[in-house]
Amino acid sequence: MADMQFSYETINNSSYLVATFPNGEGVINYQVQMLTNNDIKNVIKASKRQKNEDILISYNITSKISLEQSVSRNKITKAGMINLITGAVAALEDIEEYQLVSAGLVFEEKYIYINPSTYEPDFVYLPCYTEDSGIEPLKKILLSFIMESKVEITNDNFIPVLLDTLNKPALTPQDLKEVCLRFKSGASARSEARQSGSQARAAEKPSFERPQQAQHRPADLMGAFQGERKSVPPQPGSKPFVTPLKPGGVPKPEDVLQKSAKNGGGKDGKGKTVVFAIIQIAIIAAVAAIVLSGALNGENGGLKMEYLLGIVIGALGIDFVIFREMFVNKKNKGDKKGKKTAPASPNKPGVPIPGKEMPSANKPPVNKPGTPSAIPNQAVKTPAPPVIPAKPAYNIPKKVAGNEPPSFNSMNSLYPQPNQKPAPEPVINNPLPVSGFDEYDNEGTVVLSEDKSSPHLEYFENGLVRKIKLNKEVVTVGRLRKQCDYAIENNKISKIHAEFIVRDGNYYVIDCNSTNGTFINGGTQRITSNVEHQLFDGDRVTLANVDLTLRC
Repeated sequence: MADMQFSYETINNSSYLVATFPNGEGVINYQVQMLTNNDIKNVIKASKRQKNEDILISYNITSKISLEQSVSRNKITKAGMINLITGAVAALEDIEEYQLVSAGLVFEEKYIYINPSTYEPDFVYLPCYTEDSGIEPLKKILLSFIMESKVEITNDNFIPVLLDTLNKPALTPQDLKEVCLRFKSGASARSEARQSGSQARAAEKPSFERPQQAQHRPADLMGAFQGERKSVPPQPGSKPFVTPLKPGGVPKPEDVLQKSAKNGGGKDGKGKTVVFAIIQIAIIAAVAAIVLSGALNGENGGLKMEYLLGIVIGALGIDFVIFREMFVNKKNKGDKKGKKTAPASPNKPGVPIPGKEMPSANKPPVNKPGTPSAIPNQAVKTPAPPVIPAKPAYNIPKKVAGNEPPSFNSMNSLYPQPNQKPAPEPVINNPLPVSGFDEYDNEGTVVLSEDKSSPHLEYFENGLVRKIKLNKEVVTVGRLRKQCDYAIENNKISKIHAEFIVRDGNYYVIDCNSTNGTFINGGTQRITSNVEHQLFDGDRVTLANVDLTLRC
């Protein structure tokens, strides 16, 4: 079909690949109806329209990129190659059910459109062929991928096995499907083997059960505390339990009473406890009397729970106040009274108070003149006067003749007197040049210019300025990190949204069939996909809702 031409078109938010047949020559109508009325696996659904005498078949390629674009940046992974072959085989098998021939499928990198994250393909079908070409076009393109090193090499012999299969004299789609199933299920089989192996190892591990601890009755433990060494009947699998006694044997009753008296449980404590118990009984009796008297009954004769709850809360408050006064406050007061201030150390010298003499015990012995020393055979030591640090000496510069500062004591010294010689000018070492102009005065101000050697795109993200450097011939921008040179985290950006091209000092942008489109300088009409649009310094390119400004 030498006269048929491909072009690109953008309508609303969709991108289309358009095949134009001049004067409608070569178009098979029943194939067009099959494409427009049915959903065929891995074949792009088409729509037909007529423009003058020409017939246009449009294929919706929104959010897809050509295989040529993807392979130019990255090699096809093993998983991508398996998905690509599986999709091609499914398309070849499905078109037979709709009485379409395999020659209509376009096996060219430029017109095979894939999902950039999974490599699942969608093929263009041209409704203008009558003869079947079989699997040869698919075999040819797969061999070209392998021979041109466009597929990643793996360690599981996937590429050699695929190459041997493609070189079979009678290659069928079933052969390619078996290779894909073999290597696709190999990974899942290995993962299942690893899981089963780990489960087997877990089953082989011996299970350790914690031995049950012996349970002892409270009566036996109480008997052991009281000094009766009762032997607890041994439980199965456990040793007999005997409570060890502390050194000194069983505590005597006198010691127990003495200890309780120290803790506030002596006679005083017992009396307080009895009084507090009587008060409790009185409060309970008072509450019961109020309830029985009917004072808390309502209009219908029933007991009002609100009244009862108020009486109980009031009784508890009184009870708490009495308990605090009897047990807590007096104990705290006793603790405060029991505290005594520690006597001052006799070795510490007393602190002198103005107007009072120091205690005699702390006074050093003073010897009056003519009185022998209080300590025999020992001279009286007179305390040395405190040493006052000398003030630092300052060198006062001497006056130089002729350079004396003017005296402010007399007004005459401020004015020149007759027959008085003028003072010589002071000599200054390293004098500055006494010229009318500085060495930079006659030069113009240097203007700071922008760095033209690093063209880039600027945009704002969360209040910060981000830069996309245009440091190579083609820079891809999108949301998919593995396939793009620069990823923008924005769900409205397509996986591969646009390409920026630098060629001979000129800058271009290409929309890669994005869903939300690419706009230039705030225009409302999105640019046509897969077509270069020239940019200039300061132009604003909008990818969906992200504004990029070109700085070149």
